[in-house]
Amino acid sequence: NKLIVWFSLLLIATAITLYWPSFKYGFFQDDFLHLLNTQTPLSGLLKFFTDNSAIYYRPLGIQFTYWWQQRLFGPRPFIFHGFGFLIHILNALLIRSIFLSVTKNHRLANIGSFLYATSAIHFVSLFWLAETNLLLGALLLFLNLNLYLSGRLWLTLIIFPIGLLTHEVAIVFPLLALLLRRSSL
Repeated sequence: NKLIVWFSLLLIATAITLYWPSFKYGFFQDDFLHLLNTQTPLSGLLKFFTDNSAIYYRPLGIQFTYWWQQRLFGPRPFIFHGFGFLIHILNALLIRSIFLSVTKNHRLANIGSFLYATSAIHFVSLFWLAETNLLLGALLLFLNLNLYLSGRLWLTLIIFPIGLLTHEVAIVFPLLALLLRRSSL
């Protein structure tokens, strides 16, 4: 649909305008610890699940994410910020899909997605790289809700534990799924 494409482009352009300054930020505070703790060979990846020398136990959201970005791009904050921004845009589009599934109203879905994408609440997650794990946790939560709403329940059983290993925000999935199920009855 042409309208969805135009809306998505407007959403991305607005978010870039709002959050472009984040791309100029370097590594900060906890980022250095994460960069240091994730300098491990491929054979050492299991350590992320057993060693809690990181600040939080988020092996997929912090350790693995820093590891693969360093391996592919080196310690380049611009690339790390680009990854976080991409996740933020995907989250906004997943929010649109959730709104549309629940309300069946394109206008309401667009407004909800736009408000999500432009909310100042994302400032810390987009400017401070150590908080990219929150964006990833939200991505997996929103993806899981979309899968649930589309009836692909078996996939939610796979995504839920992955979400828990990414960020604890995923723990609310069963409650949200129950609330969405009750609202559709």
